[in-house]
Amino acid sequence: MSRTHLRRTAGAGVAAAIIAAGLMGAPAAHAEEAPQPPTAQEYVAWLKTQNDPGAKETEAQFKALSSANQQKFLKYLVDPEVLKGLVAAEGTAGGASPARAQLAEGDVVVETSGGIAPEPPIGVAAMAKASSGDWSCWYNAKQKILGVTITSLNFKQWYRSSSKKVTKVYNASASHKNYNPGVSISHEPEEQWISAAGNALAYVTWHGSIVYKGFGINLDKRHHLRCDETGLRYYYLKNV
Repeated sequence: MSRTHLRRTAGAGVAAAIIAAGLMGAPAAHAEEAPQPPTAQEYVAWLKTQNDPGAKETEAQFKALSSANQQKFLKYLVDPEVLKGLVAAEGTAGGASPARAQLAEGDVVVETSGGIAPEPPIGVAAMAKASSGDWSCWYNAKQKILGVTITSLNFKQWYRSSSKKVTKVYNASASHKNYNPGVSISHEPEEQWISAAGNALAYVTWHGSIVYKGFGINLDKRHHLRCDETGLRYYYLKNV
């Protein structure tokens, strides 16, 4: 059987879940201190300051909403329960076919996807020409409100494998997009190594800070990839 037939693709995904557990300790907003959402004009003006193609796309998606849905969208930006859901997608072992999880009666959606492809590592000049042993694998989560993309967390690693095991790891890369003005996202340096079982392991820890008048949420998440000569073996994105 060829290596192509042996390679596992992202076909056996387990649906992402929106996890609010573990966040209940965040201080709640008092009614008299309920955070006020930005106006449509303020939100569009903020998006324009981002100078980012993704922000322009989000701006266009937001403007395409009806006036009523724009107001609904803006309220979701400062809704504590929605904010908890936006930073709490979790995957489990298996493949990573596209999956969706819903919150707020479907107004808020978390989409996850993952996979593997033959690809030379970024920033390694000697690997300008890809060989059959050079691979990348990834697992990403994207959050949308009323169909408008708000946040994405992306994690990818590059490595080399023989027909039996991983022989070298090159690098791992975490990146994110965030189009909620009340949310701050950062991450620690990525970690990568070869396990005793011959798998390429990669980890990154995300830090999320959400602060509005009357309440605040701080949340750390661990993003993990395990890949080998057969494909994407295991992944997760969970609260820590």
